[in-house]
Amino acid sequence: MDSFYAGLASEPALIYGTDVEKWGAPSGPEAQRRLRKLYPVFGHVINKVWNDDLGGRVVDVLDTPEVR
Repeated sequence: MDSFYAGLASEPALIYGTDVEKWGAPSGPEAQRRLRKLYPVFGHVINKVWNDDLGGRVVDVLDTPEVR
């Protein structure tokens, strides 16, 4: 999934997506990458569990050797 996060400084790898539309890298002689931006999430119910413990647990799982 090269260039999915174009525009972000580290251009991280796409690990999981929930879109129903399949993503494909731009191709062709005039292909342009779609630039991405990060936005903070305020007032969402996941904030409580993410900040309490879930965020750290997700990072721990993604850091295991089983996840490439």
